[in-house]
Amino acid sequence: MKQNLKKIYQKISSSTWFITFSSFLWFLLRTGTKPTRASYPCQQIAGTNIVLFGIPVALAYWQKFKKCSRYRKKIAFYLVAVILLVVSGFKVLKLIERKTLYKNALAQSGVSRVVWISNNNATNGWAGDSSQVNAGVVENMMDQAIKALMGASSVASAWTQILPCGSNCSGKKIAIKVNFNNSWNCNENHCPVYQVVNALLRQLVEENGIDQQNIGIYDTSRSFTDYFSQGVREVFPNVRLNPDHYSWPPCTVDEGVRGAGFGCWLAEADYLINMPLLRTHSMSGATLSFKNHLGSTTNSSAFHGDFFQQSVGNNSLVQLNSHPIIRDKTILIVDDALYALKNGGPGCNGVCNSDPNFFTPNSLFISTDPVAVDSVMVDYLESQRRTGWGNNDPRITYSIAALADLGNFANSCSNGNCSFSYSNIDLIRCDSNCPSLPTAPPLQCQTCPSDRPAKDQGNANCDNNINISDFAIWKMEYIKYKQDPLSINNANSDFNCDNKLNISDFAIWKKNYI
Repeated sequence: MKQNLKKIYQKISSSTWFITFSSFLWFLLRTGTKPTRASYPCQQIAGTNIVLFGIPVALAYWQKFKKCSRYRKKIAFYLVAVILLVVSGFKVLKLIERKTLYKNALAQSGVSRVVWISNNNATNGWAGDSSQVNAGVVENMMDQAIKALMGASSVASAWTQILPCGSNCSGKKIAIKVNFNNSWNCNENHCPVYQVVNALLRQLVEENGIDQQNIGIYDTSRSFTDYFSQGVREVFPNVRLNPDHYSWPPCTVDEGVRGAGFGCWLAEADYLINMPLLRTHSMSGATLSFKNHLGSTTNSSAFHGDFFQQSVGNNSLVQLNSHPIIRDKTILIVDDALYALKNGGPGCNGVCNSDPNFFTPNSLFISTDPVAVDSVMVDYLESQRRTGWGNNDPRITYSIAALADLGNFANSCSNGNCSFSYSNIDLIRCDSNCPSLPTAPPLQCQTCPSDRPAKDQGNANCDNNINISDFAIWKMEYIKYKQDPLSINNANSDFNCDNKLNISDFAIWKKNYI
């Protein structure tokens, strides 16, 4: 009986040690190069295992340590090394938390910029294989828009601001999500235009030096058309086209969002660029940047039916776009709006150019804020429909998304009449060419309510707390101020109200934060 109990104890002990070690190894390998993965569900489970099973293992070895005086120095050395590793891990997690707070602070405190550029020469009519698109005009539109978005003098300097890696992006992987839903017949469906994708690729490859092999264009649940693949390969032969879809078995990663997985290229990528189309949808009202990510999953139908749920936890599109794989990696939204659909959808009613709801805006919509750009595009679609949305109002999703800190929501329409004037969206409309070097939208000075810490104490967002979010606001505004001192007067983080943003304001925040 004693021997049986001893064997059972040894098995449990071995299993506990194995679970602890394997969970620690998995956590280390998965988060070592990309600390942001620590927020993924599978890494959180591994972390729980380390804490839950690691404590009994540590206690067991501590008992042995006390009996083994011969090796105490060596064991003590390894113990200190492990403690330092754990402490550094907590620092990494704290950095992730600060980055998340900083990103949320940008959405909460500032004004989101959206660039809408149009050029009637972008197309010569319509063809299902994109043969009527003028590549040179589209490239110029993309260049103009990206510079206007960041207020930059060159495409390269604009991307230095967009990419978190700045000008040192060697080895970074980029995922580009296109929309090939209903791609089996592009004469009767609205398919992506490869010239728009190529215009973006040219900026990444030629202006920023991104390796073509580190760029993957994907739609996890759909196949690409031959004309699209050929159009991209002729210019960028080494860019990866739908890398997960064409592998067998398809490569996917299960991250526990409504039982749907993500493609491996997206899961492994450092950055994500979302390239939706401009069209309505019979089920969701519109299918823009938020709904485009149904094609980032292996089971898009898991998200159908809850498009209009009015809570963060139940709205399927908000749930999906809140996932760290999408939320934390998205750096840019580029909407291909050369062609559009204003009713029905996602497919045309017959051949597209004979459908009265199919039209040619010859436009691109670009932003770093998915909620803001979708808000503007929904307004544009409503202005073309000349009527509201009834029960299928896509703005329900965007208003909930704003509550989830995914971006700035706004509505300028009333039953088809739209002003395109917003308080929290800086909309730049360009006809062929954008205005040169538009300044950042001014952030007005706030006066906090009397029952909250005053602005002169470092409380930039008047949220009753002086914390890292206030520092993030100061940092954002300080960077803009350094670029153009005239662009921001009486900003939220101008804590001493001297109409300047400098180290004095930081000192005020730091003093009160401590």
